[in-house]
Amino acid sequence: MNKKTKIFAVVSLVCILLCGFAGCKNLNTTLEDTVSEIHEKVFYASDDNFFAQVVSGKIEKNCALDGVKNEMQNFVMIKIKANEDFENMSAEITLQNKKYNEQLLQSPIDSRLWTVVINDNVMTENIALSVTADESKHEFNMQQVVVGETKPIDLLKQAFEKELMDCFDGKSFLCETTIRLVKSPDEKTDKYFWYVVVYKPDKNFFGFMADCVTGEIVAKKS
Repeated sequence: MNKKTKIFAVVSLVCILLCGFAGCKNLNTTLEDTVSEIHEKVFYASDDNFFAQVVSGKIEKNCALDGVKNEMQNFVMIKIKANEDFENMSAEITLQNKKYNEQLLQSPIDSRLWTVVINDNVMTENIALSVTADESKHEFNMQQVVVGETKPIDLLKQAFEKELMDCFDGKSFLCETTIRLVKSPDEKTDKYFWYVVVYKPDKNFFGFMADCVTGEIVAKKS
């Protein structure tokens, strides 16, 4: 191998490495820009009558899950699961020294599920929630869901590298991503999971569920 050939090989290798790092940079930045919903903090509590949950995060203003991310806004969702039927339910919560008294809305599918969404966020690590069900008032000291150091967006990149690159047009990712913390359906445990889904403009989607502490992926759909 002559000197010019060696120089060409070295330059080619440098270009390959630089392109590789550039690709990683795009994957790290533009994929995060596709997130149209994210649960940043989740709190929960329960007693003999209710399971209460408060979710704080960001969501697009006109949520469509159409593969395109829109303008985002803060949200706090209060979700109450009752063990018996009630006629009316309201909630009181204080966020950033602002007190909210909200009438909860009953689910048309499950008469014991009540929710309300507030355009705000949770800045503290401790929150108090009170719920009035008909004439009875219940106080909750909420416990925050603990998550591990591994970011769900990194788990997504590891689990679906090929599928993500199929969404990449060379400049950006043509999709939208939702990142939620969901409770195990097993009522005997307070275990939570990352539930991450990527929606494409053609209405197809892929995603996974992972232990929010260890990062272990427990289910995938491609």
